[in-house]
Amino acid sequence: RFSLADLAGSERVKKSMATGARLREACNINAGLLALGKVIAALTKSPQASGAAEAAATPSEAFVPYRESKLTRILSDSLGGNAYTCILVCLSEDETSLQESQNTLKFASRAAQVTNRPVLNVEVVPQSSMPTPRPVRQKATADAQGLDDEVQRRVSELDAFLSRLPPR
Repeated sequence: RFSLADLAGSERVKKSMATGARLREACNINAGLLALGKVIAALTKSPQASGAAEAAATPSEAFVPYRESKLTRILSDSLGGNAYTCILVCLSEDETSLQESQNTLKFASRAAQVTNRPVLNVEVVPQSSMPTPRPVRQKATADAQGLDDEVQRRVSELDAFLSRLPPR
């Protein structure tokens, strides 16, 4: 499974002066980011976790609130689960965005502390029930040739179309 998430950053309602649908969207973004922060705090045993008992608990004993948001449910494999995870953050060098950039770096630092233990999922199938690979390989080769022919046809159509256009 491959997941990509664009977290969009926190939405400062006072700064953006959002109203109506944009205000509701900003509230949803902030709620998702808050839930994500809680999950990361629970997984990293951060002192910012809600309550000293949670901060002192081991990761296996701590409650991780994956179900508080769709975002955290979707990213549960990437957050302490069975997946490799890479985090990219975007920062602004503008002075007016300094606070946002600092918050983004703090968030990324906490998220980088989450440890995953990816394991290859292998299903053992008895050899007698496995199909012979030869027909599968032949079908895959035929499918690939068909796709290659289709691409060549489309490229030819595009070339013909472009040749009919007036020069710039």
